[in-house]
Amino acid sequence: MSEFNYVSTAQPPTAIHCTAKGNFLNAREECLIVSKSTRIEIYTIGNNSLTLVLEFGVFGRVESLAVCNASSRERCSLFILTDQDQYCVLSYDPSTSSIVTDSSGKLEADITRPVEDPIVTTAGVNKEMVIASVYGGLLHVFPIQPPKSSKGKGKATGVSNQPFSLRIAESRILSMVVLDDTERPTIVILYVDEKEVRRIKTYEINMRGRNLYERRTDGLFTEIGIDSSDHSLAAVPAPYGGVLVIGELMISYYDVRGTSKSTSINSMTPTAHAFIGNPTECLLGDTFGNLHLLTLTTSSSNNVTGVSVGRLGKASVASSITYLGKHMVFIGSTLGDSVMIRLRESDENAASLSIVDEMPSLSPIVDFCIYDLDRRGRQTMVCCSGGPNNGSLRIVREGVGFVEQASLPIPGVKKIWSLSTSASDTNNLSTVETTQSHDLLVIATVHDTRVLYIPLGEKILEEMEQFSGICMNETTLATGPIFDGKLIQVTPSSARLIKCDITGGLLSEWQPSSSEVITVAAVNGSQCALSYGSGTVVYLEVNGNKLVQKSSLTFSAEISCLDMSPLHEGLSNTRAEFLAVGLWGGENIQLVNLANFRPASKEVLPDKLVPRSLLLVNMEGVHYLMVALGDGQMVSYTINLGLLGNRQEITLGTHAASLHVTVQNGKKHVFASSDNPTMISSKHKRLMFSAVTLNDIRWCTSFDSIIMRQSIILSTGDRLMFGHIDPMRKFHVTKIPLDNQMGQRLTYHQQSKTIAVGTARTIRNPDNGTEHSKGWLRIFDARTFQVLDNYELLEQELVESIITAYIDDLEREFVFVGTAITHDEEETQLTGRVLAFQVKANGEYKLIDAFKVPGVVYSIKPFMGSIVASVEGSLFYMDKLKLDDEPGSRLRLDMKIHANVEALSIDTRGEFILVGDMIRSMSLIKLQDPSTMSLQKIAADYSPCWMTCVKILQDNIFLGAETYYNLFTAKRDLDIISEDESMHLEISGEFHLGDQVNCFREGSLAQWATDTRKSNQAPVVTTMYATANGAIGVIRSLTLDEYKLLAMVQTNILSVVKSIGDFDHGSWRMFRNSTKASEMRQFIDGDLVENYLKLTGREKLQVVEGGDGGERIPLTVEELDVLISKLHRGG
Repeated sequence: MSEFNYVSTAQPPTAIHCTAKGNFLNAREECLIVSKSTRIEIYTIGNNSLTLVLEFGVFGRVESLAVCNASSRERCSLFILTDQDQYCVLSYDPSTSSIVTDSSGKLEADITRPVEDPIVTTAGVNKEMVIASVYGGLLHVFPIQPPKSSKGKGKATGVSNQPFSLRIAESRILSMVVLDDTERPTIVILYVDEKEVRRIKTYEINMRGRNLYERRTDGLFTEIGIDSSDHSLAAVPAPYGGVLVIGELMISYYDVRGTSKSTSINSMTPTAHAFIGNPTECLLGDTFGNLHLLTLTTSSSNNVTGVSVGRLGKASVASSITYLGKHMVFIGSTLGDSVMIRLRESDENAASLSIVDEMPSLSPIVDFCIYDLDRRGRQTMVCCSGGPNNGSLRIVREGVGFVEQASLPIPGVKKIWSLSTSASDTNNLSTVETTQSHDLLVIATVHDTRVLYIPLGEKILEEMEQFSGICMNETTLATGPIFDGKLIQVTPSSARLIKCDITGGLLSEWQPSSSEVITVAAVNGSQCALSYGSGTVVYLEVNGNKLVQKSSLTFSAEISCLDMSPLHEGLSNTRAEFLAVGLWGGENIQLVNLANFRPASKEVLPDKLVPRSLLLVNMEGVHYLMVALGDGQMVSYTINLGLLGNRQEITLGTHAASLHVTVQNGKKHVFASSDNPTMISSKHKRLMFSAVTLNDIRWCTSFDSIIMRQSIILSTGDRLMFGHIDPMRKFHVTKIPLDNQMGQRLTYHQQSKTIAVGTARTIRNPDNGTEHSKGWLRIFDARTFQVLDNYELLEQELVESIITAYIDDLEREFVFVGTAITHDEEETQLTGRVLAFQVKANGEYKLIDAFKVPGVVYSIKPFMGSIVASVEGSLFYMDKLKLDDEPGSRLRLDMKIHANVEALSIDTRGEFILVGDMIRSMSLIKLQDPSTMSLQKIAADYSPCWMTCVKILQDNIFLGAETYYNLFTAKRDLDIISEDESMHLEISGEFHLGDQVNCFREGSLAQWATDTRKSNQAPVVTTMYATANGAIGVIRSLTLDEYKLLAMVQTNILSVVKSIGDFDHGSWRMFRNSTKASEMRQFIDGDLVENYLKLTGREKLQVVEGGDGGERIPLTVEELDVLISKLHRGG
């Protein structure tokens, strides 16, 4: 039993909280800076896109950031404030391409409490001062000066560069801005007083005296009462100045004298705002993703005379808005994809918007499931992502990436082949090694053939009007090289043998009868097979300069595809022994022996499926026939003495794939081009499938040329992409929109291969701002993600929990849904229902019955052949599910125990139930009497923790996540004799994750990881988690020896590599909540450990040798590389 765990991030956070624009990297070019929880990303700004050029992490959760300027620098600096009240000022050193920490520290306040939402803003003509509201009643001021190492370039200002604090009377500040174009730094705060009245107030800061001016500037307003719905401020740029007060029902402008202009608006909740290059235009975002343009009308004397607001359109729910210039705006979001939009004027002279680029985001992940569709080890993760009315399903698969090095727009591409004009080339698709470079690309479009050629001594591809005897006015069905400097081209009208050089010509031609059209063909180094008519296949061979017909055979159905790749490797083995034939019906897979041209083996595909692509391939000495079907599935057979066997199936995508042999790093792979491209390889004579992080690839061919070595070409249909496969595994994410609904919960049903998703839509009354919700249960095909059905719930009923469970008495799986029902305002208690669905193999969901319960059904789990549900603070057990009883009496649940305040999350294993409570941490419930299904609480953690989810890791090891972004493990010691002590769950491990975990699921997306542990060691337990910021992580169990080794690695890395911002790792990972703080223990920070893979060789050696006082690690650099690489891949 292991109490030690390794926590690593598989997908970094994607939610964008803060954005800024500045010349951080280059003095002459502004860039976009975004914060994604613990990470900072910097993008260059193009006309229609953003390009990521730099990213880094910090030991902290970024609460606020601001661009600021030191007086002596051409480039701006970046001020960062974290959730643990640490701050730093960062700059960029272009000479080393690295981030430099100019200053850092931690804010302390002994008396006052932290504010709920810290506010950071800048002041001064050049933004040379940062002002922060972090603690109630205090303002912190940070003069931005270059560090002492700046070699005296800065001028003396008479102002200390040390931060200082200012005490003010207001403790509940909701918003704060600095007025533009004022003689003294002047701030405006929006606060709530002790009588719950909202007001705005001004302060002027004396930088030299490090205090507030006692004598105010003449005419500056002091304090003004505002509407109770007002909650944010926006400083109006010069020359107008003043401030906007933004509320839910009204927006007001106040000048420095306190004179106001207001406008009423339809009820909305603004989330972000920014002026967009014009001091009279401000962009507003609301909670429904709408964007509104606020316009100030002004007079010739620079006075504001009116305020108006109009809706522009819809994008994402904005957490931040940044104007990029040239009518481009970036909308950062925590509740969906962030977008880059262009503002424009429509024909009616009114502004509108268009989305020009998207930055995909998984946040927030409310729930997820993991499943293996074909039970072949290829895991798929489906997440409920996005916020209210902007939800989606995100299909996440682990796969390899494609590194694009060049592209070429060519519309209408169907197929493409890379060839060599050298006579000694053997680049038959079945061979691994080639002796010559490719210099010829043959491209088949819908109606014709195009040829690209690399002239001798050149490094460019030229399109040829004609090339040798290639027929250009017909599409090419198949082509390939012949050993002695020839090639075969098959078109709908003929098979042509051509001399393969630029001035060559047609040597021989074979044609069917005048009325027939060739539809399918296959070619190898000396053989050709083609089909025409109603199932006729002709076999041709090359004999000198002639194409000779050897045999023909008519099948019972039309031919859908052919392949005759040789199975024996080597330069001399270019002849195929077999021809694979796919038919539109009947025995639709046949293997024909070319020696007698008779079928050696036949197979019938189920469900009238049609083969669309065939490939004969030798991988690690095993001969395979791979068959891609029209619905996205692939079937593979092994071939032994001409007989097909060992049939296996896997789903590659939703549409027909095409199969191609490629060579990467000297190793043969099969590339399956489809809507979800896949690389197929062999390891230990077992096929391995890796998704490629691309969508909708139509064709693939190897391309090893003087222009680009050991690369591949991928076709999207209208573009050719040149590049190579990056073997580093990454996540591939596909978005399935939920039609202005939000996904709440989901479950996978294996037998029907469906996913049931609880969704909701929020409807807002624009007149009074009241909202109500509508809920559905939607059924998706788990392979194609098409919607199969929708079940509308009751009015004001939403899905809160859902599970697939096997019911022993009925010997089948059912889907159970738990709901919450909101009643009229005068009813204080919510109610709920448990719904039971029978699922047929065809994906049809039938409601068996619904059972009302006195509260919200927070969680449902399988338990002892039935289910257990947490309802408010009670646990209910399903003791009846009878399909033949009368409706209304088929389903019954009984309350078995009430031992919690709110049982928000439960997990089950055997006779145990782990409960995560809203306030009371974790408790363990046990089945006491199977005859009555009575339950008893046997152990608990009695320290207060506000739980979000729980998981049973092992029989006596339990995992929990709580609202202060911590993880912890608890154990139950069975060796303790004392009954009082045995009732306690002992906290064994603690770790600050820095993000809210919404759900745990057992499993991993890592594919075919080989467990190298000895048989007497405990098995590896792997748990995945998903967070509110869109992060996906893995928690992996460790042995004691593994933990000790990795703890040494962790310590040594910290001694070798300096943290950005000088933030302390131990403080960052310390467990903190409202009642305690304790050091990280029995957890390893996998993100820190895996940074080892990014170090230089010298730094890696320092880590191993324990540089700067560390302990020497008992591994070589290479051995540690292998170990950490395996952990990084999920092994």
